[in-house]
Amino acid sequence: MGGCLSSIGGKQLTPAAEAKIRMLFAKIDEDKSHTISKQEAMTFFKGKFGKLSADAMFKEVDTKHHGEITEEEFVGFWKQVRKSGYTEAEILEEVANLETGEGWVDWKDDRNTGSD
Repeated sequence: MGGCLSSIGGKQLTPAAEAKIRMLFAKIDEDKSHTISKQEAMTFFKGKFGKLSADAMFKEVDTKHHGEITEEEFVGFWKQVRKSGYTEAEILEEVANLETGEGWVDWKDDRNTGSD
């Protein structure tokens, strides 16, 4: 593991935080295919804003633009949020919010939801 970017600015996720992010991925990945489909995301984000949240998540996380989110894309998204200056506590708070079905938020990072 590791890589040349792993120590930039000390803004890394701890193994415990990464594990929580992977648990959230597994919760969304309903069919356990190791990818999240748009349908799985819409099912996960219940309520009248489910499609909006799923679309926003895909715009930020599906970097390959292939209609599914891999676990590595998902974890990589949160790693870049951390490197953008957010604290691990802020990230874990949002992960907890997502676990309870709250909507996707647009972080002030180098990606966006396309809703600007």
